[in-house]
Amino acid sequence: MSARLKWTAAAACWYGLILAGQGYAQGPAGLDGRALKLAYGLGFLGVGVTVMGALARWFPRRLAAEWRAAAMVASALLAALAIALREGGGSGQRTDVWVAALLGVGVAALASRGLPAGWVERWLGRADANEKYQGNSD
Repeated sequence: MSARLKWTAAAACWYGLILAGQGYAQGPAGLDGRALKLAYGLGFLGVGVTVMGALARWFPRRLAAEWRAAAMVASALLAALAIALREGGGSGQRTDVWVAALLGVGVAALASRGLPAGWVERWLGRADANEKYQGNSD
């Protein structure tokens, strides 16, 4: 199995775990608002990491800034879909949980800038992922 399929499968599995965990969090666990927001934030941190890793392997000639933007948009849409499908409560609760998920995705995007170069190289699959190319701004 190629690296791109492994990262894509990891992103799909991570998202599937979030969808499966939603029923538990709202049912038997009965998480309060704060714990639910934390769960969504951490869950979508993982989604953001795996989606960005998959994008880096599907589109290796793109810049890291493009991977970050695409991962944030894709993960935000996945979060909105997950919350719309499963989340009960009023629109205020849905908005709070979605913002918590977006914060997790944002942390993943920022991590690609702030982690040591060796970690980013392993995560995104190339050593020069955060370097600027002539004519492009990162």
